[in-house]
Amino acid sequence: MVNGRETEGTLFGGCLMAFDLEPGEYTFEMHYIPSGAHAGIAVSAVSIGIFILTVTVKKRRVRQKPGRGIENSSTKRAAD
Repeated sequence: MVNGRETEGTLFGGCLMAFDLEPGEYTFEMHYIPSGAHAGIAVSAVSIGIFILTVTVKKRRVRQKPGRGIENSSTKRAAD
């Protein structure tokens, strides 16, 4: 976008955008989304979900098992 209007650029040198403009001052606005961005976001979201689920399940298992706290059976025997 050049000065608020949609403008088609041409590829220059295989990696740069070129615009045919008259001399003067312009405002450019360009947006780029890599081809794998959406897949990467999806994989990251699923990975974070699995991580949160794993941590939650492990915390629940630790709370449910008897004798896993500070005062378990081996500590009580040592104190006696």
